[in-house]
Amino acid sequence: MTTLNIIACAFLISVLHAVLPRPGNQSGKVSRISEEAPLLSLALFCYLLVSVVSFVQTGIANGGHWFHSVHEGLENSPLILITKHISSTLRTAIFGLLYYRWRGKKISLAIALSVGAGVVVFDSFTTFNRISAAYYGTMVIMMMAKSRFTQISFITASLLVVPQASNVWTTFRGLFSVRGYSIDSFQQALFDAVRYNGQYEMAFADKLNGIFESINLTVINHIINQAGDGIPAMWGSTFLLRPATFYIPKMIWEGRPESYGFVLGRGINRLEQLALNSTLLGEAFGNFLYLWPFALSGVLALYTLAYNKISNFHPSVGFAAAFMAFAMWRLDSSFGTIGLAFLLLSLIGISTIYQRRAPYR
Repeated sequence: MTTLNIIACAFLISVLHAVLPRPGNQSGKVSRISEEAPLLSLALFCYLLVSVVSFVQTGIANGGHWFHSVHEGLENSPLILITKHISSTLRTAIFGLLYYRWRGKKISLAIALSVGAGVVVFDSFTTFNRISAAYYGTMVIMMMAKSRFTQISFITASLLVVPQASNVWTTFRGLFSVRGYSIDSFQQALFDAVRYNGQYEMAFADKLNGIFESINLTVINHIINQAGDGIPAMWGSTFLLRPATFYIPKMIWEGRPESYGFVLGRGINRLEQLALNSTLLGEAFGNFLYLWPFALSGVLALYTLAYNKISNFHPSVGFAAAFMAFAMWRLDSSFGTIGLAFLLLSLIGISTIYQRRAPYR
């Protein structure tokens, strides 16, 4: 049943891709922000600044397991959640901006790849997440679009290398964060992680699960088999109402819908504070059961129209939105609202400084 729903979702995406309008100045309007505006430089600067602030706030640098440090930091300071959301939005948008600048021949391939790799390394050792590596790989694949042979070769090579590297990273990040930031701890953690993962011969499916551990295909399978039974059907509470009320403080509305990840943490692992990534498909199914195609189509159409609207600020916004969509599929529907809000506020601020001289028609 899980495979059937995933195939149905892939078909639905293909249909929506064909019928929904694409990002960009479809209406023929002049973009609000001048082409001379250094959007990429501004995004990189703000991302590094906010990420450093978030890194210090969470206390990861002080030692201790990275996950527990972040969780404790979020409990002690709600401001950390805001800085992490800003950092996550900018990190996601940067890869779209890099691709746009390279595609328009504004920067060379070497610069685009080098800056992207730098963001991956910086993000990996300040958040210990792997999503930026997935963004980077996606950007590289997009850059290879003119050569199908090169593109397929890169994807094939990645499937051979990434599963093992991903499993090593999962072990490494826990050891390294506990031991603290130093060259010795880095070397020892890497050595131990490689040795540990080399002790056992893993089945190919288990290796792939190392890649998708954050996306967690196991969680999707659990949702499809248990939603409405072991896991309560939410009927739009987390999929529709939560994104719409995300920015209402709990002190104003104590009963504001919680993240679907916490629902899954209780339903699957019986843990109150555990949040599991459902992916967009999993959350849609968990909310509406077999009516999920209708709900998912409506939500995707709304987000498409919203991102298309703000793409009139600058043509690069459409490319940034593509990576936002990638992140939303990995996480849940709330990220679409988070990304849209911070991106819109950033664009409004930038447009006041780099307003296009020609009148906006």
